[in-house]
Amino acid sequence: MPLDAVRLKGWLEQGARDNEMLLAAFPEIPDPLAAGLRYDERAYTRDLPMRDALTIWRGNRVTECKGVCMWRVASLRRQGVAAKIRLAFLDQGTIRIWHVLTGMPDGRIEDTSQLIGMR
Repeated sequence: MPLDAVRLKGWLEQGARDNEMLLAAFPEIPDPLAAGLRYDERAYTRDLPMRDALTIWRGNRVTECKGVCMWRVASLRRQGVAAKIRLAFLDQGTIRIWHVLTGMPDGRIEDTSQLIGMR
């Protein structure tokens, strides 16, 4: 795994752990798949700041792959599922970008962004 991927994954795992604490403190925050989230289709053209579950939930409920996957992993962990952050490259024309996914303990990969509207 390239060094930038190692750093990104560490940063995202910390975000998932932070979200676990937020979900424990604010039990009214639902799983992101039940939260009425919308995917920000322009996310691939700009770097959205990392936002936690509480900020997204109390805000406009628009997010991108980083935010929704950190929230989803945290929510699954709170339900006893040993979910993990997974990374993949996506080609966007002439650019290769990282895409964040939710890894399940049985090896399945959930593209949580697609589940909230990414095309």
